[in-house]
Amino acid sequence: MSIKDKFYKSVNSILLSSRLFSESSSFSFSGYNGPYCDMETPVRNTAHNLLSASVAYFLTGDKKYKEISNKLFHYLYNDCPFKVEDRYIMRQCEGKDSCNGVIGPAWIAESFHLYGVIFDSKTARQKAAQIIRDCIFDDQKRLWYRYDPILGQLSFDRTYNHQAYFAAVACQIDDTEFVKMVNSFLDFSLEKSFQVNDNGLIKHTIDCIKPDFRRDLLSKLYFKYHFRKGKKIYTLDKEKRDLGYHLYDLYALALLRLNVPEHDFWKSEKLKKSLQFVTKDFLDGLKGNKYAYAYNAPGFELPLISLAFKDIVPSLEDLVEPAFNNQIELTWNESLNMFCNSTIDPLTLNARIYELALYFYYEKRLNNELS
Repeated sequence: MSIKDKFYKSVNSILLSSRLFSESSSFSFSGYNGPYCDMETPVRNTAHNLLSASVAYFLTGDKKYKEISNKLFHYLYNDCPFKVEDRYIMRQCEGKDSCNGVIGPAWIAESFHLYGVIFDSKTARQKAAQIIRDCIFDDQKRLWYRYDPILGQLSFDRTYNHQAYFAAVACQIDDTEFVKMVNSFLDFSLEKSFQVNDNGLIKHTIDCIKPDFRRDLLSKLYFKYHFRKGKKIYTLDKEKRDLGYHLYDLYALALLRLNVPEHDFWKSEKLKKSLQFVTKDFLDGLKGNKYAYAYNAPGFELPLISLAFKDIVPSLEDLVEPAFNNQIELTWNESLNMFCNSTIDPLTLNARIYELALYFYYEKRLNNELS
């Protein structure tokens, strides 16, 4: 069965698993932010599934995908109770922001923007732009600050893939200020913020700028005293994390390149090195890594990475099928038609087929441009 067939089966499972909130709106059940075991709200998975259903309609014209897209959008835009002053709460966890850095807003803005483009909704596109504007860009640091719905503006997000993904969403929106910010972010990536080890493995954290200790301390104190302490169920293995996130970093950069194809960063040796790090042995070595097939889903990420970067590293194209085969072998459930096996967060893993949706969306757009 092809990658696209599995995609449609997964989207159909979204139709079956979504729950009516009102006559005109539906939501998707929340997950746990994968291995981090965060108490998430339904916002994230609803946004991911909105994007996937919208793209399924874009590809097929099937009205059932339009119907569920409209209901998921209506929930997020009108009915969602997880908002403070129209800013979305992604999670409620001791010691963590409630916005999930800048990637939380990026996921919502992305789903609104694509929905707005596919269904010609000016309301959705305007909301996407507003979400991007709510996160302040620092012209000197050339990074975005987190905006917490409860605390307000916090320190800048130190996770590189968060910043890159936010930039990838911002550049899709027709706004000259956003384009300037994205190019400034790419300039900084070329200079400092995109860091790789000697072997090409991408460093997860941006450590070339001193943290804002005052803002970080205030947020940590707030969460310490407003959430009950529970048993620690998550431990961090930085090496496994960096390995498990390597492809998601590249996925965010792939989205960026497809929208901003002209920048010197794409010619950099360190980017090429990070792409060459992706081999069959690397993909097989991710089996058992809790950040990989069980959460970040390499099988969903490689197609878009190959689409964007195969001119730099042609061997990427040959890795798409092995990565997807691994994903099926480890996580596909034939009876449920979902990617939900061998993971502690099956709903979020299946929702991450939005990554495949974006591949099919850009593949069709590029083919239309060439024809």
